[in-house]
Amino acid sequence: HVFFGDKSAKSIALTRRNIEYCKIGDRCTVIHGDWEQVLRRIKEPVDIFFLDPPYQAGLTVRCIETIDALSLLLPGGLLVAEHSDKEKLPEEIGRYTVWKEKRYGEIVITIYLYDTEE
Repeated sequence: HVFFGDKSAKSIALTRRNIEYCKIGDRCTVIHGDWEQVLRRIKEPVDIFFLDPPYQAGLTVRCIETIDALSLLLPGGLLVAEHSDKEKLPEEIGRYTVWKEKRYGEIVITIYLYDTEE
């Protein structure tokens, strides 16, 4: 099952059209709202999170901390965060540790792993 969330009504409309086009509506939930509203409406933990908050808003760490506090990522899961190269993310946030990081010009993809082994 895939949860899609966005604050933009245009983005939500496009997401719904794409889901309809792919005929996968029975496997998707679309949530319209800001990042906090979206996260609080997800009621089951997931395997993978893709985060793409507005750059320069400083929301990435807060999003990850909230995901951790709400236990929304399954053990062994991945959290993929797209962010500006000007935003340096910590090696650890809550139960998550950086697994990989890749730069694409001014964009960075940081992948956190919820590793249950100590």
